[in-house]
This record gives sequence, structure tokens and C-alpha cells, in this order.
Amino acid sequence: MEVIKQDDEVHSLLHSITSVIKNSNFESDKSNKDHIKYILNQLDEKKNTPTPLKINKKCSIIAEEFRSNANEYLKSNLNLDIVLEELTKSIANAPPGSVEISKSYGDRSAVLFDARLISDCLLDLNQALTTGYPENLKIHLYLRQAMCHQILNPDNSKLIEKCIKKVQELLKLMDSKEQEIILEKLTNIKSIDRSKFYKWNADKHLPKLQNENKIIPGLSDAIELKYSDEFGRHMIAKRNIKPGEVLMLQKPYAKIVNTQMRYKYCWNCAEQVWASIPCNCCTDVIYCSEICRKNGNNNYHEYECPIINDMINLKMNEGSFVSLRLTILAYNEAGKSLETLMHHLDKIDAEKDPLMKGCTNNILEPKKYSSVYETNDLYKNFKNFTKMTLRIAEIYHEYLIAKKIVNSYGRKYNCVPDLSNIICELVKIVDKFCHRFRKNSIEVVNAIFILDGLLTLTENRYFDLCNF
Repeated sequence: MEVIKQDDEVHSLLHSITSVIKNSNFESDKSNKDHIKYILNQLDEKKNTPTPLKINKKCSIIAEEFRSNANEYLKSNLNLDIVLEELTKSIANAPPGSVEISKSYGDRSAVLFDARLISDCLLDLNQALTTGYPENLKIHLYLRQAMCHQILNPDNSKLIEKCIKKVQELLKLMDSKEQEIILEKLTNIKSIDRSKFYKWNADKHLPKLQNENKIIPGLSDAIELKYSDEFGRHMIAKRNIKPGEVLMLQKPYAKIVNTQMRYKYCWNCAEQVWASIPCNCCTDVIYCSEICRKNGNNNYHEYECPIINDMINLKMNEGSFVSLRLTILAYNEAGKSLETLMHHLDKIDAEKDPLMKGCTNNILEPKKYSSVYETNDLYKNFKNFTKMTLRIAEIYHEYLIAKKIVNSYGRKYNCVPDLSNIICELVKIVDKFCHRFRKNSIEVVNAIFILDGLLTLTENRYFDLCNF
């Protein structure tokens, strides 16, 4: 399987920018715009300006390769988890509604049945039967469906008989040997092994918070928020804490799935999933249900979708994905307005009381971005331009986004704004989202990626940002 690798192109560009910065004497009285314009001119002279990264698209050939791998692994008696992951990758890469995706659903249903994940098997069977599964092979799906219902609903004879009837209708398409095997299974269906794999439901066993903190919802009143010059904002115990006492029970403002586990966990709720469904556009995420796919797309994935593959290809650490998710949620919270978001963050920065920064009506509300924002170590001073060596990867993407703005703006308004000026505006926004877990900007691009996603949605947003 061919995987697009663009590390060489990226690192070549990064090396060129580094060289320009190291070999230049930037004057302290010059503006960021002047410095950026100088770098762009140098790159143009070297003919080493960046080109957009390519995004993997749905591909039937790649989907079939993953499915073939899964079948080979199954023959080799490898762990079923490995087989399931290959089939999930096949489903994620297959075009929606294609024969390839239906075959992968069908194959995965067989593996799930062997793993005794019967309810999940039924979900995949339904997906296979409604997405163009070959007619001459459907008999195997209906037979498996009948066996699943016999295990889960042995008293629902009408449902079981309905599946058996479909099996009998398709028997004529089989040769005599296959007919004999299928009829034997139908004869013994009532004595089928009814063992099932039971999943642990963590939500049913959550501990309880006895007395809630008045300032920080979700925390115990045994904890108090304090501030000092030595420790900054911190927590202290205001009374003796009993062994085993629950101190915090709070949903995170943002959570992500480790990208190495993205074919095993729902991209929205982060629950482990076996009968997953994919994003209809990208090949990189899966969901546990239509509800999670809809919620995930509405809440953040519509922005992540066009850029997440770039981030994975560049081997960015998990911090960049957290930063991306935080930025999207903050943008949505601000009514999908970059101007409103920047105004909101400036207002938080202007708060003089360090204990109350990020609070809403004296409450550090965990459902609001303001509560997360002030936990970040922000790089607010960009005046020392020699520090740009720490932000090379960001400059790379700022350039790409600015070029995109220029092209779209020019087409729509018959004029071309200054490229370096747009990059400066992007720099100001990015500075708001450089989080404390960022240790190496070569790996972490942070908010630049979300801006890229935002700018691909509508041309109106290009105009808004240019006037921002």
C-alpha cells in the first residue's frame, strides 16, 4: 500500500526558513510584518515556497487491500483485535455506499460473531445489507442474522423465522455443497451456543461527589482555589480529606482519542467501539453511532476533517490535537466568530485579579473555554523575532493559509490583499492558542490548523479575517 510521504518537502522548507532567520540581522524597531515580508522574499528567491499537503481520500483499492490483509491475518490465526482493526481501516477508507464498504462490514460481522460480540455483529450485518452487499452472498448474512437473534432473542420466533425465510429464498443460488452446510446450520440453530461477551459500562459505576465546590463545579468543597506569587493559581485542602473521598467528578471541556487508537475508539465520545461507522469524508476517524457521528461533526470534526490527515502525516504529538480541539470548541462557543473570540480572550487577559481570571460570575465554569484558557502558558510576546525559530512549522502553515486567503479574496473581490499582513493577523490569533504542553513547534502547529479548516468552509470567512 502506497502512503503519501511529504516529510522531505516539509523539512526542506523548514531548513530554508531556519537558514534565513539565522543568517539575518533583524532590527528591533522593525515590525513583524516587515520581518515576515523579508522571509517570504527570501523564500521566493530560493524558489522554496511551500505547497499544500495532500489529503488521503476514500479509495476502493486501499479499502480492498486492508480487507485482504484482515483475511490473511484471520487465516494465520492472529489476534482478532488485529483483524478487526484492519477491517475497520477498510471501512474507513471505502467510499460511502460502495460494494467495498459493504463487504468489509460483512466480514467484520463474522469476526464479531466469533468474538461473541453479538449485538455488534447485528449492527454490522445491518450496515452490510443496506450498503450494496452482493446479492449472491447475502444468504450468509441472513443466516448469521438468524443465529444472532436466536442468541439474543430466542423467544422472538417471528424475527428469527423472518431471517430463516430469507435464507431459504436464497438457497437456490448456492451449489449443492453450500446448500448442505447452510441447511445443517439452520437445523441446529435452536441448540446454538448462546454465550456472549459482556462489556463493562463505566457510566453505571461512577462514584458520587458528596458536597460540591461553590466556585468550581464538579470539585469537592474540601478543596479551595488560591493564588500566590510563588505558586500562581493553585488548590489547597481546606479540611481533612478522608481516605477514598471523591474530590473531583467533572466532564472534560475537551477530550481526544490517541491517534494510534483512532480505529478502536469513537472520535466523539471516546468509548471503545467494535461495530464502528466512519466519517463520510476523511479516512482517519470512526464513531460508535450515527448520533456520535452527527454530534462530532457538528461540534468540531467539520473543521478537523480536511486537516487531520496532514497532522498525522507530520507525526504531530497528541498536544497538537488537544490544542486543535480546544480552539474549535472556543470558536463555536464564540458564535463562530473569530472577532468575538479574540475580543473574549482579550477581556480575560485584561482581568487584574489573577484568582478570578477566566471566571464567569465568580464561577470557574468547566463548560466554558475561559476556564481552560487561563491554565495555558501563553506566548504573548512576539517582539523578539529571533524566537521565530521556535515557530517554523507555524510559519509554514500560516503561509499556506494566507495564500489561500489571497486567492479566494482576489477571485471574489477583484483585489489582492498584502500576503505578509494576513500572516501577521494569523500570528496574532495563533499566539492566543500556544498552550503549555507545546514543547516543540516543529511538531505542534496548534491553531493554524483550525484556521485552515475554518477558511475552507466559506469564502465569506476569508473576507471577515482579512478585515479582522
